[in-house]
Amino acid sequence: MENLAETIKEYRTELEAASTPAELLDQATSHAQGLRTANIDQEQEKGNRTVTTVERITALNDIYAQLQRISKVAGLIFTDQPEKNKLYQIPYYKSNGTTNNEEEE
Repeated sequence: MENLAETIKEYRTELEAASTPAELLDQATSHAQGLRTANIDQEQEKGNRTVTTVERITALNDIYAQLQRISKVAGLIFTDQPEKNKLYQIPYYKSNGTTNNEEEE
């Protein structure tokens, strides 16, 4: 795209002779600049992926730690009410593919 403006400049008379609108020919430079800017932004965002991944993992770990505390407290509060206690337990997968919150058949 960046070379398109140069090519248009080189062949402008032929393009205009072929009834190509001048507005269309003039847009090539601005479109090339827009694409260049978008490409630079995209490359910078690729570099930031590791940082955003670390932030996301940290946030998820914080949430999981809170869920663990809630689960532990629920186990103390609802010792005599297993159905309510079950509502606050963190699901995990068993070796048979079911979770601890699924009804076993």
